Amino acid sequence: MNARWILLCLILLTIGSADAEPLAKKAGRGALVFTEQILPTDDSGAIVSPGSATGQMAHLVSKVSLLLEENGSGWEESVRLHFYVASPEVETEVRRLTGTMFPNVPATWVITPLSHAAALVALDVVATTTSQSAGRAGASILPPGVRYFVSGQAARDKDLAVATRGTMEQLQATLQQYGRTLADSVQIKSFVQPMSDVATARREIESFFEEGETPPLVFVEWESTLPIEIELVAFGGSAKENAEPIEFLTPEGMKASPVFCRVVRTNDAPLVFVSGINGDPAKAPADQVKSIFAEMKTGLEEKGSDLRHLAKATYYVANPEVSRALNELRPDYYDPERPPAASKAMVAGGGQGSAITIDMIAVGGR
Repeated sequence: MNARWILLCLILLTIGSADAEPLAKKAGRGALVFTEQILPTDDSGAIVSPGSATGQMAHLVSKVSLLLEENGSGWEESVRLHFYVASPEVETEVRRLTGTMFPNVPATWVITPLSHAAALVALDVVATTTSQSAGRAGASILPPGVRYFVSGQAARDKDLAVATRGTMEQLQATLQQYGRTLADSVQIKSFVQPMSDVATARREIESFFEEGETPPLVFVEWESTLPIEIELVAFGGSAKENAEPIEFLTPEGMKASPVFCRVVRTNDAPLVFVSGINGDPAKAPADQVKSIFAEMKTGLEEKGSDLRHLAKATYYVANPEVSRALNELRPDYYDPERPPAASKAMVAGGGQGSAITIDMIAVGGR
């Protein structure tokens, strides 16, 4: 399926108004495919359609279509999309293309520089799959059974290479406490600065894996006193009899928090993916947070879940005021004994001009 044909499809699909993403989608208990953050590059690594968000998105659709197909899946099986765009203007253009093409898939939009300076848009996908093993580099399969969601960890060193190595060692030690290794990871997401040095972080992460065995990687630029924070999703083995569908764990040597859990373990549980919910820029920061959680609660209830069954949260914030409001209000919404695993990153912007975007993974009813 070539890029010209995909572009024609996109143009035809975008006649008329774009629909909003659904609030949540239940993925069930089956296997999932996680892709890497896919850039609009050709086989040589060069950017396709420089300067054109439309052309780059068309190429991404073609590229992802092939990757999903080779991993026993397809666009129709997608349960969440992550769009990473270089500017609000690019987001507007790409939304016009995708609004009617993916009307049934929750999506999260983040404004961030990308790992290739000429890239305007990048994408990663989570989808259900019939495959039990990855069919092509750039994707990993998360089988049914036990899954681990590990909150972002960060080694406190100013040097990016040293901090990346130290953080990966921390994550390795965390997984080992539960009988798993980094080789069980199916996606590793890094919040890094500056993005221009991302090759350093990538190299250090890859050094923990055999050649060709690195799981899908995702990079988002953040603003922080630390150069990098890394989170991951990992397979935990076959389902365990009589285990709780979701467990909230604190590894040895770490302190529990009432607003985020260090590690969440799900056991043979159907997952629910909640769309990135944006704050309304016209509202005060506290009101934005309250509205997001109200909307999230509605979406979860529609899929047989609730705020006590949240597995993984990602908070994208774009200014200190909304970040403080989120910190102050989270205790109002979470059971202190069972908050989700989480990462919070100060980024260039959330979706649709918002200063806060929150996405969630939860456990739904059977």
